[in-house]
Amino acid sequence: MTIAVTLLATALVAGGATALALRLGGGAARPHILAATPSPASTLASAGEAVPSRQPATDGEDATTSQSPSGSPSPAVPATVTEADALLKENASLRGRVGAAVEAVRDCSLGPAPLREARKEFLTVADRRDDFVRRLQLLEPDANDDLNAAVEALSQAWTASASADRDYYSWASDVLAAVEEDPVTGCAGSSASDYDVAGGHNEAANKAKGRFARLWAPVAVRYGLTEVKPGDL
Repeated sequence: MTIAVTLLATALVAGGATALALRLGGGAARPHILAATPSPASTLASAGEAVPSRQPATDGEDATTSQSPSGSPSPAVPATVTEADALLKENASLRGRVGAAVEAVRDCSLGPAPLREARKEFLTVADRRDDFVRRLQLLEPDANDDLNAAVEALSQAWTASASADRDYYSWASDVLAAVEEDPVTGCAGSSASDYDVAGGHNEAANKAKGRFARLWAPVAVRYGLTEVKPGDL
């Protein structure tokens, strides 16, 4: 009985102390929370300043320098290759023009006008090829032997082709003279069917073209250019 009374008195004293504390504090007791100290990075960010990277740059590293996947730069294209490639592009349309002119002379029944145009075309193409050869001869020799050999073969091919074009010019002149002399039967009696008048020069040109194509292939691969077939010349 004495123990029960003692416990009850202790509880009443504790409750009163708690109530007194609540009244004095003006409400429920709040836990004390320690304010987190801001990091230097967050302080700079809130101030609008750039936050420096924590990863140092590697010694000798240059962020503005880019390298190829292999780590080695692409080879510089020699002036000889650049000029030869430009000439090949200029020449691309000439072969088709000669073929069309040959067909115009063979079909001489259309009268003298197409024959005159074809004859002019042969001479124009021949002059263009002569100019290509002249420009090739102005190139400085290159250190690559296969490139020098390719340029020489191309020069020979265009020289022979220009000679063939002039053979066609003479042939077209003969056919034109026959048609002008006799507009009715002149075409049938002319040498219009003898279109292989440039056979010898064409044969020499074809051999040189084949040699050039073989020599140019590794050069084109080396510098990322388009390979050339003999028929493209």
